[in-house]
Amino acid sequence: MYNIDLAILIGQLLPTFLRTPVATAWLTALLAPLQWFVDNTWNVAVLEFQDKVKYNGQIIYLERILNQRYNSGSTGIYILDVADIEYFYLYNKSEGVTTKYLYNTYESATPQYLYNWSEIATQVDFIVMVPAALYATLSANNQLPNVTALVTYYKIAGTRFSIQSY
Repeated sequence: MYNIDLAILIGQLLPTFLRTPVATAWLTALLAPLQWFVDNTWNVAVLEFQDKVKYNGQIIYLERILNQRYNSGSTGIYILDVADIEYFYLYNKSEGVTTKYLYNTYESATPQYLYNWSEIATQVDFIVMVPAALYATLSANNQLPNVTALVTYYKIAGTRFSIQSY
């Protein structure tokens, strides 16, 4: 797609009255470093970028890239969604919010729990589940930060996650 051959481009863009062998050879020699850059650096960067653009933060794509990179393509790594804690707020009467009642246990209402902010702040949105053998290998080789960086790169902004073994 981005394969640029500057020798052909010189022949196409050079006016016909200047297309002498000397002028063509001089421009080819002048643009040789640029051709080397395109061949050895630019095309490699484009291929890496195209590989990164294939994936996004959807669970199926995130699982696929994790399994391809760290689990030899098998489906051992999966992502588990975590249910959110339902927040229960206490308001003043002047705020005009609908009234919530607290019941005794014998009145058989569903229990309401009041959480500390620290309990809510440490909650994660999803868990990356890694097989125990692979988790031990990644820990021993100090590769868990690389897994974290890969998930952070592709995840949706504002979501929190943790990596656990199973």
